[in-house]
Amino acid sequence: MSIFHNILNNCTLENNEIHLHHLKEIYAYKSIWRAVITQALMDASSNSKKKFAKKQKIDAIRWLLDDLYVDEFKMVCNLADLDYKNVLVKIKKALANGCKWRNDNKNN
Repeated sequence: MSIFHNILNNCTLENNEIHLHHLKEIYAYKSIWRAVITQALMDASSNSKKKFAKKQKIDAIRWLLDDLYVDEFKMVCNLADLDYKNVLVKIKKALANGCKWRNDNKNN
């Protein structure tokens, strides 16, 4: 009986390790897609005078807000495990606010 018990315990540990590995992979994939959205916001809020950065800014704003890219953006939100509508509301608010990530008023 103890031989079978040990075998079952080893199987359970292996399954848990496999499960943990899959969870880490899923988390990594979500993080990558969230980084894509974050980078688009950073590009959209850029104030760089460089020609390439200005083009990136226009492209990022288009990708974030233009109906032409809505399906693509929804897919990225889905891969990032984020609600598209909620993300869009926050993006519009951030862009309207000049994409300030923090309060620059040191008194607050």
